Amino acid sequence: MAQLKAEAAVSGYWGAHKDNTSIHVYTGVPLSDLLADVGGLPSGKGLRITASDGFTCDYEPWRLDAMTNGTYQMWDCNGTLVTWADDIETTGSVLMVVAYAIDGGPLPTSGEGAGPLRVVLIQDNQNMLTEGKYSPYLVKSIVVR
Repeated sequence: MAQLKAEAAVSGYWGAHKDNTSIHVYTGVPLSDLLADVGGLPSGKGLRITASDGFTCDYEPWRLDAMTNGTYQMWDCNGTLVTWADDIETTGSVLMVVAYAIDGGPLPTSGEGAGPLRVVLIQDNQNMLTEGKYSPYLVKSIVVR
């Protein structure tokens, strides 16, 4: 954890579509920076993120491309977190981050969103939501595949 926190950190907003309970500010290190330290992500390759509870999340190459080219699927909640049925579907850019902090403190130690690490897709707009299944928590490994 000390090595991760020694890297240049970024912060941004993330909330889960269809959860709409809250949007938080996450802090961590861009996954692209960590991958660059080990040679980068080869063209046409995806990622598999595995959580300590066995949950796996696969990011196909097209999904990774969409994150940076402005075509990643997201929803605008218009500042209301009442019901996800009112969210407006749109697209935009997100930054995949290996997060170690939420709202200025550590990730929770148990339950939904538990740490010590979580992958989140942050952005500057506090009204935008992305699919929660692509922001796994309890992250144990990230593999290029």
